[in-house]
Amino acid sequence: MPVTVTYLDSSTIWFDIESAVLSRVPLLSVTWLHGRTQRLLDALHIDFVPFKTDLFPRVVPGTATSFAVHLYLVNCDDVEVYKTSVKKQLSDWLAVVGAKKAQEPLIVYFGAPDAKKAGLFKGAVIDKIKSDFPKTNLIHLKPQHQKDQSIWQDFFLKLKELILQSFNAKLLQYDEDTRRLDAQRLLPGWNYCQFFILKDGAATTYEYINVIGEALMQYDELEAAFFQNLQEQGAPWFQSFGGAEPGDDSHDILDVSRKPYRDLILQNTVSIFDFRIYLFARQLSLLFKSPNGVVEACTRAKRFISSFARTLREYSAGLTPYFSESWIFTACTSVITHCDKLVSENPEATDSTAYEGVKADLLHYARMQLDILGSASGLFDSSIHKVAMEVLPGMEHSNDGTVDTRLPVETVTNKVLIEAVKSPKAFDKLYLDISGRAVKGFEVSQRKRTALIVKGDIASLHFHRKRYSEASQYWEEIIAQFSGNGWESMDEVVLEKLIVCQKELGKNAALVDACLRLVGSPSFDAATKGAQYVDLMNGAVFGAAKEPAGAVFSALKIFKVNVTRFINRIGNQDSHILEVQIDNQLPKDLQIHEIQGTLTGGKETAGLTCTTATTTTNVTLTPGPNTIRLSCERVSSTGVYLVETVTLKIGNASVEYPIPRTGIKKRAFHVKAQVDAFNVSANLTHPGGGGKRAVEILVNRAVKAVQSASVRVIGVDSVFVSTPSRVSVDIRNERGSIVRQRTEDVEVQDGQFVENEFGVDDVLEFSLPVLVDVGHTGNVSIKLAVVWVSVEDGKEHTFSTVVVMPVRKAMEVSHRLFPRGSNSLLQVMVVGGSKVPLRIDDVLISGLTGFQLTDFSNLDNTILFENQTVSLVFLLEHSDLSSPCHGQKGNITIKYHTIDEEINQHLERRLTAFLTPKNKTKYSNFLSAQCRKLLDLDANKYSLLGRLTFPTVLDVDALKAAMETEETDVIEEVSKLFVEFVSEFWGSVEAKAVKEEGFVDEATWKQIGHTFETSDYQIVLSADLKPKLPASTKSIVVGDILPVELKISSTFWSAVDEAVDAVYEITVNEANWVLAGHKRHKFQFKKGHDSSFTFNLVSVGAGKLLLPSVSVLALKSDCGVHCTYPSSEEVLVFPADSKSLVVHFAEDS
Repeated sequence: MPVTVTYLDSSTIWFDIESAVLSRVPLLSVTWLHGRTQRLLDALHIDFVPFKTDLFPRVVPGTATSFAVHLYLVNCDDVEVYKTSVKKQLSDWLAVVGAKKAQEPLIVYFGAPDAKKAGLFKGAVIDKIKSDFPKTNLIHLKPQHQKDQSIWQDFFLKLKELILQSFNAKLLQYDEDTRRLDAQRLLPGWNYCQFFILKDGAATTYEYINVIGEALMQYDELEAAFFQNLQEQGAPWFQSFGGAEPGDDSHDILDVSRKPYRDLILQNTVSIFDFRIYLFARQLSLLFKSPNGVVEACTRAKRFISSFARTLREYSAGLTPYFSESWIFTACTSVITHCDKLVSENPEATDSTAYEGVKADLLHYARMQLDILGSASGLFDSSIHKVAMEVLPGMEHSNDGTVDTRLPVETVTNKVLIEAVKSPKAFDKLYLDISGRAVKGFEVSQRKRTALIVKGDIASLHFHRKRYSEASQYWEEIIAQFSGNGWESMDEVVLEKLIVCQKELGKNAALVDACLRLVGSPSFDAATKGAQYVDLMNGAVFGAAKEPAGAVFSALKIFKVNVTRFINRIGNQDSHILEVQIDNQLPKDLQIHEIQGTLTGGKETAGLTCTTATTTTNVTLTPGPNTIRLSCERVSSTGVYLVETVTLKIGNASVEYPIPRTGIKKRAFHVKAQVDAFNVSANLTHPGGGGKRAVEILVNRAVKAVQSASVRVIGVDSVFVSTPSRVSVDIRNERGSIVRQRTEDVEVQDGQFVENEFGVDDVLEFSLPVLVDVGHTGNVSIKLAVVWVSVEDGKEHTFSTVVVMPVRKAMEVSHRLFPRGSNSLLQVMVVGGSKVPLRIDDVLISGLTGFQLTDFSNLDNTILFENQTVSLVFLLEHSDLSSPCHGQKGNITIKYHTIDEEINQHLERRLTAFLTPKNKTKYSNFLSAQCRKLLDLDANKYSLLGRLTFPTVLDVDALKAAMETEETDVIEEVSKLFVEFVSEFWGSVEAKAVKEEGFVDEATWKQIGHTFETSDYQIVLSADLKPKLPASTKSIVVGDILPVELKISSTFWSAVDEAVDAVYEITVNEANWVLAGHKRHKFQFKKGHDSSFTFNLVSVGAGKLLLPSVSVLALKSDCGVHCTYPSSEEVLVFPADSKSLVVHFAEDS
């Protein structure tokens, strides 16, 4: 609503300036000072209209008007013309506009830029105007040239000033009048309608100058005053409640031109119905002009419509049947129509998310009226929705007390509703359209739960029409959303209808799902009403089990689940058993497709799943307690396991019962491993020459179908395993041959590497660097963990084991070679390093060509104890002259086994022979382990005495304790077998008998290797240094002279040469001795002759002192010369009295 400015000109000047004036409106960013309040008006809209005497109709006092300023445009330069014509026009104009209260006249005088050139005195006319009309606003616009635009700045400054001045005066008058009238509220004769007209005029005045907030506040105050006066004095200023005129229930409530509302208010003939409609329409018209006003408009509309609807029902006796439903529907759709239009015109000005939400509220409210009208028209059952209906169809009462039985089609005037209630098809179309729009709005505004409620209404309509497929689709979506968001359980009536849909559609899985939701509902009385739904589930459970996994329920009240015990089975192939008790609260037998228990272990143990058999039988749960045994998968990790959940699979749905639950104690069980998922062996390398240690690891699988395996190795106690960024992994078969040797190392991440190529017979071979604590001589351990994925179930499983390795080698191997020309005697020294005795099975010499080997060692399965030395002698005869006899690399391989392995394998053979005729071999693994533990089979005693003895008293109680979780009959049976086995083989078992059977399988032999190099020497010498003490010398003290003799003799001579030049060199430890003689001396030795040399040593140290060492080197000899040196002798030197020694050194020759 713009401010109106009239114009009147003495000539046709308006047509010349119109475009320049209109191009500068509206005025932007206008500062307005009203009282002490200063505001910034975003825009001041101005409407310029030509002045006419009939432009001002008679209005009721208090009526707001948009007129603010009246312009008179003067463009006269001739004084005579002004006197004869213009002056009278001005007087007549002022006579009209001057009488207008709070409206400002303005005379605008235009002067031509070429006035002086024309010789005219322009000042005369402007002075005449000032003289004739001294109290009238006047502005003189003086352009500098014909197209000068600067004059308009002065013009609009003056115009803006007068407009604001006009409206200030109007508002000041309204403020005075309303305060005066408000102060008289409690006096007799006070009229609310007069008060309303004044406040309405003030609001309209604010609206003219675009101060929407103040305008809206006037109507809010009027609304508050209305309810206050209604409560205090009633409504004496209103003729009646109203709503009885044709179309009152169907016309646009925002159309204020439909009735002369202000005239009716002023005349005190307005009804309450019309007054409330007009007040609400004015509020919304202002909100539409506010920023994001459509959101607030819809919010207020919902509040007003719902509030006024209650008023309509209070006055329903004077209204036609279903008036309020029709009016609510019309009001909601009218507001939405107006708001949608505004949003489409300027979508950026509205918060679309918020708008969609409030619009959806109005649509839903309108749709609820359809529920009532449709029910009253017989289009569907009134119980289809839970809608508050104060007046039931066909029970309307008229003013005379008679029942009005007319149908909605006969009473409502809204054409859309009339058409909708004529047929189910038309009704459904309108119903689904409005509901669909409401759902969209709720979803956009993130009010998902409300959207689901509306979808439930849609589903109910489809159900009533027997469109079961459409109904079930909506309800299934609702169920999925409720479950995913953790909301409360659904209404039982809805679930019952959904069950009907699934039954009619033949959807077995969905039928089981819906039945479980119903019978498991906290408020459902399963004991009395559950029988029919149990029958439905039993009929559908087998078909549903074939479909993909469905919903997962948590702890439905229809079952009570408890865990009673865990049975560790000792049979080789027997599965462990988890025993649970399930109390069926339903009144009939229920078919359960599968029952599954889930146990979890610690970090080093795998998860464990226990299930009923699913391939042969299903479980029938009878009413009351049922004891169920669940067979567990093979356990690969011993440890403590906690029962986490027990799951009942009914069809394709699952009901999980977490343990613990209220009243159920969490159960923990010690579960024993039955099978190792992987076989692991490891060995510490023992590099010489200061090399770094490494651990060599072999891993082969004992489980089927490994998809991938992640391997991690961790050091325990005194060993640290380093994990490089990449590791070399080879894959061998069980016979040791390389199957796949990788061209690139495998990447290590977070201390583990992944192997994706793990065949059935494959063995992973890899090594990792390790550090062992200095001085640690015992055993060290590593822990190997494998997280592997099974091909069968696609699940992750965990395997871990600890491998113990000795730091010291099982045996140390060294050798001495005694050459005899091209032949040699090889002495192999083996020193035991294992605390457990070892039996040497075989010694192999390999790698030599052209040599004949003669073994002078009689092994006869020699036993090697810790630190015991065994010497083995071999003659190497060079028999093939075409092959070299010098420098060949030979390998010494010693194969052995531990006495523990020998005892264990013998025990297992005897036990198998005992159990096989009795058909009890499934207990062989358990009995074997218990025999080793309880019979105290000592390896050292067996090795020394040559026989194996059993104790005279058997600890059967310890055996039974190891089976404490087994079945009683199994415990008794296995205890009896144990006693019989020991009794049958009571006494001693000779090692000789064990040897006849074979100590151990050759496949389990271990081996250790050593290398040597052959030689070819034609001359072999022996150099020996011995002291030559006089017979009278009893002891040597520090400082004494010790005569010594070096004797060099030939022990073997096959060379052609009769004499060889040589040099000997004596190496002296100067901390012990001082040499008096030649350290280095050249000499010649001859075949068959010995060479002797004497010199003196002076002792400078005390104690047992080793004599100096000697080396002999042949000079320029074509034959090979080898010299052996017996062990150096020790001489005991006693400390002497304190004295000085003077020693003279002779030079070497």
